[in-house]
Amino acid sequence: MAPPRHWGAAATAASPPRSSSVIASLAPLALLLLIAAAAAAHGASVALGAAAITVDTSVVLLFMSDIDGGEGSQCAQMARRAMETNGSTVNFVVTGYYRTDGNNRMTDLGYREAERDRELRQYTYDTAYRLSSGLTACMQLVVSRGFGLAVHLHLDDGDETGTWRNALDFDPYTKFGALSYWDALVKPAAAAVKDANFRGAPVLFAMQAEMGATLFYSARSYRSMIKQIKGVVSEGGTPPSSVRVGVNLNWEKICGCPGNAMASTTYYSDVQARWREVTDSVSLADVRALFRAVDWIGVSAYAGLPDSPGPADLEESLRRVDRELRLFGLDLRSLNKDLVYSEYGVGGGETADYKTPARDWPHAAAAPYWGVDGRYDPRSDPWARGGNRAALRRFYNTTLQFAAAGGGPNYKVRAIFLWSIISFDVTGVHYLSYARGGTAGGAANSRAGGAPGGAAGGSYRDPVITAAIRQYNSAVKRLRAAGAAPAAPTAPGSPAPNATLPRNSTSTNAGVALVPAFRAAGMPGLAATAAADAAAAVSPL
Repeated sequence: MAPPRHWGAAATAASPPRSSSVIASLAPLALLLLIAAAAAAHGASVALGAAAITVDTSVVLLFMSDIDGGEGSQCAQMARRAMETNGSTVNFVVTGYYRTDGNNRMTDLGYREAERDRELRQYTYDTAYRLSSGLTACMQLVVSRGFGLAVHLHLDDGDETGTWRNALDFDPYTKFGALSYWDALVKPAAAAVKDANFRGAPVLFAMQAEMGATLFYSARSYRSMIKQIKGVVSEGGTPPSSVRVGVNLNWEKICGCPGNAMASTTYYSDVQARWREVTDSVSLADVRALFRAVDWIGVSAYAGLPDSPGPADLEESLRRVDRELRLFGLDLRSLNKDLVYSEYGVGGGETADYKTPARDWPHAAAAPYWGVDGRYDPRSDPWARGGNRAALRRFYNTTLQFAAAGGGPNYKVRAIFLWSIISFDVTGVHYLSYARGGTAGGAANSRAGGAPGGAAGGSYRDPVITAAIRQYNSAVKRLRAAGAAPAAPTAPGSPAPNATLPRNSTSTNAGVALVPAFRAAGMPGLAATAAADAAAAVSPL
């Protein structure tokens, strides 16, 4: 099976299925009691723990033209929609494109101009400046509204031949034409953060995303890059200690090696049997030094799920990564790093073709990384089928429980970033998640809980999930303002949550019920919120 296309969740190839001034004047304890009473009146609730985190969204930038136009750019429009859920941070995912020699070695590095102009063009110094300046304007919009910044950089198959970025072998300082990966993507993105982050708030910066082979084969280069990124960003006034540089791993096959094993459905045992091949190409010492040097480790959370997952099941991606790291003499607990779910969601696809909607929830849950790509079309909407939408809403209820506890019983997480594009995009951030030519009225109808409508309107945005995430995030931020929950990410030198947080918190905040959340099936009870959501939301052009 081929890996996902560029606008889907790039997860794995060939894996087995799987409100008012009165409220503002209340003391923190009274506020918590009010929240609890509201939740009790609506049935199911989510309990906030001391380590509760917000659930944040992503702005996925696929084309160079996405960042053109200042506050009217596609990037700015997506950023506004990303901020509607009132999280803490907006995650900017910057995409470049590559070609290979047919054997996973990169031969060309470039960009695509627009949705309808997908020719692979080589980066130049002018395009690097264009990227940096466009990103700066978009990020400034986010920072001006009090949100933090996160950045993930990744590459997609420029020829759409079925290669997977996770096996892509290149050194980030090797030039492809005029520029290297560092010159074309990393440094411009770091410069944008430097110029945009005028508040000097902590920043999460991933040097790569789901690109294991380059990370493990060129670990020494990436370790050098950490200091460079901190240096560039801190020139703008952000303290170096607040520039949090990390790496992002796929939930399995973390090293992207050996390259010809990416289609294996028995990868863990296969890589053990072929370990000599790995150590002939990978310096274990350099890999260990790199992982000890980074500030955080991100994971794409697409491990298969049971039909009715509980919060502990949402740790599976971390468990899989931890197991593979042990092959390299590392493990998440001893590394003591902040953990981030860099990509999160369920795509609702049936197969690797990214065209076939899942016939039912068990098929969608078994392979969360498959989705349905392209512009929204109600005829191929997986969430309009059978009980899929109700199951998806139950999944996000569990997600809020997971976030409210700061993770699961064994692995604590400091951030969750939803994969906000196509059929994964439950909060409707990306323009591809809306029907081509759709009107603001059509989008508003979908936001208010109506049918998506015909080909001229509709989107993947689920108004109930969106409203619940916004309510949850607002409650977490109230607790933080009251000093009851830590803001993420932690400052360097503070205890990492995986080392110090209790597995089952018994603090006074644990067990405080959250705002009206979801009932077990269908999640009714948010009609008024959904109506307000429709009125307040930002429609795509």
